[in-house]
Amino acid sequence: MSLRGFSTTARKLLELVGKVSLQDVKQINETSGAQWAENVQIIASTIESQRTDVASYEIQGAKAHKSSKDPNETQDVITLAFYSARGTRIGSAHAREDGTYTFQSSRAGR
Repeated sequence: MSLRGFSTTARKLLELVGKVSLQDVKQINETSGAQWAENVQIIASTIESQRTDVASYEIQGAKAHKSSKDPNETQDVITLAFYSARGTRIGSAHAREDGTYTFQSSRAGR
C-alpha cells in the first residue's frame, strides 16, 4: 500500500474584475468571439501560475483592436490588466487571437 501526500494549500481562483465580461468578449468579436474568450481565460490562468502575486485581472475593452501603446504589435489584441490582492497593478498582457501573448510588468510588478 502506498501513501500519497497531499497539500493543504488550496489554489485560489483568479478573480475577473471590472465591467467587461468574457461574455462581452464573445458577443462583440462575433464569429471569433468564443476563441478570443477562451484565449483570454487561458492567458489569465497562465500568468496566474507564473506569478504568485496576481489575485485578479481586468479585461480592458472587449473588442479586439490594434494596440495604440505598442507600435510593433501587428495583430489585433485584447488588453488584460493584472492586480495584486491589495489592488496594485502588477502588469498588463496583450492577448492575441492565435493564443499568444506578451506580458509587461508595471513598476510595482517588477
